[in-house]
Amino acid sequence: MSTVSQCFLKSKEEKLGKLVVAFHRLGTDQTHDLIFVEFLDPPHLTLQAQISDCGELLFVYVNENNSNQHCHLLYGHLKGSAKQNYEMTPHLFHLVEGDGLDIQFITQSHGATYFRTNCRAPNFRIVKTYLIKGTKLTKGFWETIVSEDPKRLLDWAVCVNKHFLLICYLQDSSHNLQLHKLLDGTLLYKYSLPKGTITEYSGGSASARFFFTFSSFLTPDCVRYIEIPQYSSKRWRNYLNFKLKDKRMKYFNKDIANIVDTSDCCMKQRCCVSPTDGADIPIFLIHKKWYRDGTLRNKQQTYSDVIAASEFLIKLGYTSNSKLIIEGQQFGGNLAAACLVQRPDLFGAVIIHNGLMDLLRYHLFKESQNYITEFGDPNQILNFENLTKISPLHNVLNENTLLKIPAVMAIVDKGGSLAHASNSYKFIAELQFDLASKSTTVSLTFTDLRLSSVR
Repeated sequence: MSTVSQCFLKSKEEKLGKLVVAFHRLGTDQTHDLIFVEFLDPPHLTLQAQISDCGELLFVYVNENNSNQHCHLLYGHLKGSAKQNYEMTPHLFHLVEGDGLDIQFITQSHGATYFRTNCRAPNFRIVKTYLIKGTKLTKGFWETIVSEDPKRLLDWAVCVNKHFLLICYLQDSSHNLQLHKLLDGTLLYKYSLPKGTITEYSGGSASARFFFTFSSFLTPDCVRYIEIPQYSSKRWRNYLNFKLKDKRMKYFNKDIANIVDTSDCCMKQRCCVSPTDGADIPIFLIHKKWYRDGTLRNKQQTYSDVIAASEFLIKLGYTSNSKLIIEGQQFGGNLAAACLVQRPDLFGAVIIHNGLMDLLRYHLFKESQNYITEFGDPNQILNFENLTKISPLHNVLNENTLLKIPAVMAIVDKGGSLAHASNSYKFIAELQFDLASKSTTVSLTFTDLRLSSVR
């Protein structure tokens, strides 16, 4: 068994560093290694090496660790074989170089050599070329067979079963796989994967099976595999009509995938905008499906759960009414305000950040329209009737708040909140008007440090 490895050797006698790429046969002494590339005292270089599947080509990646990460790709033709031994150190030709260049050899087939590269393609593309000894690659020397996708990063690509390319794309922190024809990059099939990542993979041009480890927010690491059909001209013409069982992914260790029961869980994807470059940053929310039991017309259940938890803490002596404080922001601000008007006797103080108080008009503000999936559309009569009962603004004055109300502070971010500032203005004004005779403190605080407080 043999391998090409990168090693760093240190000469104790001469105190001279060497960076070496060598052919080493496992179980033999390093003195028998065949040196492919050797740099003396290279303080700012890193090397990587790769041998083609056919064993005839050696690729050496040389990276200069400077600010521009200048990269060189060298290649040479090997004489001999890995089974016996390579005969001599190959002559290396300079193939391509560039600042910030990232290029990776994929495979060689029928005289064409395939690479994944970011040259003139920030999200990477796949090109093929025909190597000519001593000639550098330029724009006219390579052909794009899989173009750059402006929305997805082409993370890696491998040749499987000689005639196919399996390409892995990264989008919104999740991987997805596609099968392409090697000859010209034609897309053949898109595999269905849940939101998650591929952490390891194994397969090659000579293998019909491709194994990979996949994990998601809801499943542990498990090994899956894809079985690629054998190539024949007759079957190739009918490839797209293959039965699904010929293309679907299979579990290698399905028992592991079923260790955790996620049938009662679900995942949501949200995006927020980076404050520096405006790029969308994906955010994934994982929760039990019973979360739905606390939304829309069941929203009161959420308030009831928090009230029950507060009563439980007081009953067991962990705290008392006068020491218990409830605080929430936006959704949580709505929760805090609803608990305030429904059970003011449970809390010593309530702090609300950018709370959503007016559930009958919140949808009229653009920044709050996404809340419709949580509270329901007030324009629908059944939703309107439900929201009238639970809207904090419309339930300030009731038999509970007439008896007692704790100290209340509403903090308002006038610029960047998803709940319009008018929610807090109206809620505090309603508290002041309806409960002015109560001995309590109601305050409104702005993020620009201006404070308005009444007793």
